[in-house]
Amino acid sequence: AAAVAPTSAAAGKPASGSMGDREIRPKDFLASERTMLEWMHTVIALAFLGFGLWRYSLRNSTAAGRADTLGLLNTSDSTNFALGCYGLTLLVLAVAFGWRAVFAHLRRLKALVADDNSEHIFNSRRGVGLFALLVSLALVANLGLRGSYLWAKLNNVPAGHDDADRS
Repeated sequence: AAAVAPTSAAAGKPASGSMGDREIRPKDFLASERTMLEWMHTVIALAFLGFGLWRYSLRNSTAAGRADTLGLLNTSDSTNFALGCYGLTLLVLAVAFGWRAVFAHLRRLKALVADDNSEHIFNSRRGVGLFALLVSLALVANLGLRGSYLWAKLNNVPAGHDDADRS
C-alpha cells in the first residue's frame, strides 16, 4: 500500500503548513512560537526562583528549632515571612504570565489564519511592561520589608511597632 500525502479538499494541493483554507508562512508561525517559548523560559526560571525562596523560608526556624507556620508561610520572624511572601508572589506571577503567553500565542495564531497582521497583535509591549513592573514592585516591596526589619533591629524596636510605642 502506497502512502498518500494529505491534500486540501479545495485545490488538491498538499496541505503542508496549512490551517483550514489558508496556508501560514512558516516564518510567521515560527516567530510566534519562539516568542511563546521565550516567555515560557522566563516564567519557568521565575517559578523555580520563587519556589526555591519559598522553600528556603520554610526551612529557617526559631531558636527552639521549630518553624512556626501560618498556612504556607513561616511566621517565626519577619524575614522568613517576607521571604515566603516574596517567593509565593514570584510563583503567582510566573503562573499568570505563563498563561498570558499561551493566550497571546493563540491570539497570534488566529490572526495568522485570518491574515490579520495588526501591529497591536504582534508588537504589543503591554505584557512585557506589565511583567517588568510587577516583578520590580515585588522586589521593591521585599527590599522595603527587609529594610524596615533591619532598621527596627538596629534601633532596638520590636518588629511591627513604631517609635511612639517605645518609652
